[in-house]
Amino acid sequence: MGGLLAIVAVVVVGYAVASVFRARRRSLVPKRGLGVAADLGGLADAPTVHVRSVTRVGPEQVRVVFDQADGPDIDMVVALGDDEFGSALLEEWQRDGSEIALVIPPESRLVRLRSVQSLQHLTLRRADGDVG
Repeated sequence: MGGLLAIVAVVVVGYAVASVFRARRRSLVPKRGLGVAADLGGLADAPTVHVRSVTRVGPEQVRVVFDQADGPDIDMVVALGDDEFGSALLEEWQRDGSEIALVIPPESRLVRLRSVQSLQHLTLRRADGDVG
């Protein structure tokens, strides 16, 4: 009788652990839709650009110009301080000539970038009036 209870206990604990892993796995898999995971997932299908210039235009603002191979340049002002991680990363991408995937969600001030080579991603907030 004790052996049967031990087997039932192991089965119940195993089922509980498996349920927790299944629930966690679902939350870690990015799905297309809304939010950061959707935008980062969309970077796989995004057009690629190169950072042509990074110019400080204010204490917390930077003008970034992206070259597109098959379209006009993309020029925008983003909120970014000197000491923020993104500032150094943009300059590194410019210096290296890195190929960058770019997603600008509709009706949003956010710009999502990801290096095609290193897969490092960066989210910036637009500070200019162009949205949509």
